[in-house]
Amino acid sequence: MKTKQIAYLNVLRVTGITGVLITHVFMTTCGNWALVLPKSELYFCTVSRNLWHWCVPVLVMISGVLFLNPEREITISKIIYRYVLKMVLVLILIAIPAEIALQFVTTGYQFTGQQITTAILNIAQGKTQTHFWFLYLITGLYLITPLLRAFTRYTTQKEYVYLLVILFIFTSVVATIKKVWLVNSGLNIPISSVYVMYFLLGFYIHHYNISLQIKASLAVILCFLLYTALAPLNKNMINPLLDYMLITSDKDSPIIVLTTIAIFVLFRGKCKEFHRFDNIAPLCFIMYIVHPFIIYALYLFFDWTPIKYSLPLFLSVTVLAAFALSLGTSFCIQKIKHNFFLRTKN
Repeated sequence: MKTKQIAYLNVLRVTGITGVLITHVFMTTCGNWALVLPKSELYFCTVSRNLWHWCVPVLVMISGVLFLNPEREITISKIIYRYVLKMVLVLILIAIPAEIALQFVTTGYQFTGQQITTAILNIAQGKTQTHFWFLYLITGLYLITPLLRAFTRYTTQKEYVYLLVILFIFTSVVATIKKVWLVNSGLNIPISSVYVMYFLLGFYIHHYNISLQIKASLAVILCFLLYTALAPLNKNMINPLLDYMLITSDKDSPIIVLTTIAIFVLFRGKCKEFHRFDNIAPLCFIMYIVHPFIIYALYLFFDWTPIKYSLPLFLSVTVLAAFALSLGTSFCIQKIKHNFFLRTKN
């Protein structure tokens, strides 16, 4: 049975994936050309990168809405053989070859058998230098989904709120304090990932019809924008990849948690009947997998750099081209996959 489309989730999914793509464009610009960019341009790239840190949490919240839905039949065998196996296959068929290619490039374009062994070990240990970290994250959430479904089905709203508050305190507030001031807390809970909270939070907002006044959501978003823009001005921006903003506005930061909630609730209230992204949303997973390769292909094969072109032109063309090519590639892969399954059924 085909799952009914939820319009606002599709809008959030497409927006989130677009934000991840934009983040990677600005991140690679900061990482590859930090030494040659003027300080003002480096500041712009750093702030623009940090503005999209809410995107991955939103994607996890969307998964929570879908996988914790009691109306969907999601058995343990379905979790393992459909969803977990899918992630494992992506890691084997795409992540390992990508890691081998990275080893090949970093060793001066010289191929050795050791590169294959190193790549396999790196992927097995989660030591990937690319965007594949999300696959490990979502696989872990899949594995505990049956337990979380039991909790959300039989718990009361009061107990649900209690758990969310506890998770927020220990996986967000305490975790950020520890990173900023290097202070350990003697009291902890045996859940260290903030993404469990995001997973549960998405379903909570959807299931209990949580809403906020538009002014409240916009106020939170505005505070996030101001903080993101102003905080780096107090830093010397010596290393934008390790700047203070990556701690105070990381995925587990209270700032990002509140901003993510505000954006999720805002989209839920305003995009319930907006179905224009329904055809694009199913392509988002493939877009997530392929877009970094397309970005680097633009850099390498077309010699496309901010050194040769003005930064506004470089960034805008890179974002638009990467999005269009990722969307087109995803559509072709989805079409091939669809035709393949039709042939096997016949």
